Amino acid sequence: VQINGGPMYQNGMICKWQFDYPEWHSITFTFKHITVEDKYDTVKIFDGLTEHGKLAFSQDGHVRDKVVTHKGGRALVKFLADQIQNDVGFEMHFKVNRKCTADNVTADGVV
Repeated sequence: VQINGGPMYQNGMICKWQFDYPEWHSITFTFKHITVEDKYDTVKIFDGLTEHGKLAFSQDGHVRDKVVTHKGGRALVKFLADQIQNDVGFEMHFKVNRKCTADNVTADGVV
């Protein structure tokens, strides 16, 4: 998966990122761009830490500035590429928010 202008991702890639925070948190995923093969390569977000959770988000093709707020502190982000064609990938930022505003603590980062 290309991050910030590198080479194209490889065919057959499978990448997973787990986000494991207390259940009363929410996670905001901001995709600056998703640039993957239409209909065959996908970025998915699942509820929980495995692919057995409910599918909360799925995107293929090309999209810019997509924001997805995941309710709950546990999520799995999965990128899957087929064996035929590739593209540049995606850039995803995340922010973890506590639902309690008294001690509003956040964590953020870039994948």
